[in-house]
Formats: sequence, C-alpha cells, structure tokens
Amino acid sequence: MRNILHVTFLLLLFFFSSFFRLGAEIVKVNSVASLQQAINNSKPGDRIVVQIGTYTTSESIVVTKQGSPLKPITIEAETVGGVEINGTNGFLISTPSSYIIIKGFVFKQKTGTTNIAEGATHCIITRNVFECAPVNSGAKPYLNVSGDDNEISYNTFQNKTDEGQMVSVQGPGGNKMAKRTWIHHNFFYNFPPKANNCSAIQIGLSGRSMDSAFCVVEYNLFIKTEGENEGAICHKSCRNIIRFNTFGERSEEMSLRHGNKSQVYGNFFINTTGLRFSGDDHLICNNYFQNCTKAIVCTNGDGEVKDGSKLTCHDRPDRVKVVYNLIIDCKSAYQMPGRNDDFFQKT
Repeated sequence: MRNILHVTFLLLLFFFSSFFRLGAEIVKVNSVASLQQAINNSKPGDRIVVQIGTYTTSESIVVTKQGSPLKPITIEAETVGGVEINGTNGFLISTPSSYIIIKGFVFKQKTGTTNIAEGATHCIITRNVFECAPVNSGAKPYLNVSGDDNEISYNTFQNKTDEGQMVSVQGPGGNKMAKRTWIHHNFFYNFPPKANNCSAIQIGLSGRSMDSAFCVVEYNLFIKTEGENEGAICHKSCRNIIRFNTFGERSEEMSLRHGNKSQVYGNFFINTTGLRFSGDDHLICNNYFQNCTKAIVCTNGDGEVKDGSKLTCHDRPDRVKVVYNLIIDCKSAYQMPGRNDDFFQKT
C-alpha cells in the first residue's frame, strides 16, 4: 500500500510539474545581443541560459517582463560562476517586472549598474558573485534595490574599493522605502576603509528613515567590512529585523543610525566594533559579543525627531529594550559616549 501511494505521489508530481511548465522554453544564448532578445521574448516559466564565457556590455541588460509565482522567468549562467559580465552595465530590472530570477553570474562590470528598480517586485538575485569595477565618482552600490518583495540570497559581495554600499535598499521618491526585502545567506567580504556611505548593507536614508521597510536581514556573514564606522549594516528606516548574522574579523559596527521599532537578535559579533543604536522602541536581545572593542553603544543623541529635530540628527534613544545579550572579553560592554552638541552637553 505504501509503495502504491509513493508511486501515485510521484505521478501526480510529474503531472503538475509538466502542467506548470507547459509552453515554457529553455533558451540558450551566447552573446549580449541574443541575451537581450531572449529576455524581450520571454514568457512565464522560461529559462534563459547564458553559455559559459565572458561577456562585455555597453548598455544595461534590461528586464521588463513578468513571470508568475509558479512560473518565474529565470536568467542564469550555464554553470554557477561560469559566466562573467564586464563592461559598462549590469542588469536593470525595471517596472513592471515580477518573478524574475538572476542566477549564477560573476558581475565585474562598472559598479552602480545592477538595479531592481521601483515597481519591480518578487525578483530574486541568487548565487552570484559581485566584484564590480570601481568608478571613483559618487556613491554607487554593487546592487541597488528599490522595488518591493525582492530577495537577495546566497551571493558573494567582495573586494569593493570605491564609495557606495555593497547592497543598498532604498525605495520610490525621496521619503519612501522598498518593502519586505529579504537579504539572507550572503557573504560580505573585504571592504577596505574608504569614507562615508561605505557599508556592506544600507537600508534607507535619513530622508526615508521614518518609513517602514519591513526588511529582514538574516544568516549573512560579514568579514573585513571596514568601509566606514558603520561598515557592516547601516540602518536608516523603521520596522526591520536583523537576526542570526555573524559579524566577524574586522567587521565595523552594525548601526541602527536612524529609524524606530526594529529588532536585532540572535547575532554573533566576534572581533568587531559591535552594535550602536539611535532611535526609539528597538528590541536588542540574545546577541553574542566576544573580543569586541565595543559591544553595545547607546548614542548620546543630539536631537529628538518627534519634537522636530532634523532627520539627519542622532535621534535620542527612547524605550529601547537591551536584554539577554552575552558579552565576553570585550573592551567595553555598554557605553554612552559623549558627542558635540549632545543632550548631555545642552543640560
């Protein structure tokens, strides 16, 4: 009886798999031009396979197509890591794109040219390597996300040498956030010290910081992300979850720089500069700190946003719960350092 049920299950699985793939194609391409043409002609369920090799772009590879939850459009390297994109531009996933998967590429084109734009939703960037060429002009990220419900997973972001983040989550207009971005199981490695705007991940901006992003950042590894003092994660929006990440050797701080009502829990901070927070109503719990120069830093605020201070201020922390964290052999366990023009100085 069990064998009959097992065979029946397999037959049903085959039937439904065949049904959902009905009309879908596997299209193999071997040039940038044929890749763009295949994308333009794609339909739900199609797989576009780029043959092993190195490809040079002179303009964006533009995606404006729509897959579906059961039949996404997949654009993938023939083997993971076997296709290198260099030149001037990467993928531009524009509205009304949805359910697009970009998989298996090595991106070495100019930085700042791979984007999931406003209006592009439910797209997945997975199993790629980002090591883009520096442009040395302005703050440009390896990957920018401005659409809703997108996933960044199982990628390596490494060796960034110019200004801008490795992953930047922003949004439409000047004060709204992309919603429900899921960033998980990525490796962020080697971001030497540069300047401001040099975090491995940045979620928002000062002007967007009062909008809720509902971003989840989990199971990522950060090593040598030293770009700036907020070199690991720079948090500038509301209602995000940062959990189960490992911040390792020479990773600069995870900073709740702006925004309210976020949760930081279950993370490991080892040989780093720890965690710093501003803003209100955060929950910081069950994190592990070992051999850090600073474990937890409560910002001595120089403004109060709810009372009209500029969004660029270090908002005074109110009602932040810091509980059940384990701190071992750190030079400083918990501190509120002074700063120029802070509330303490004013009173």
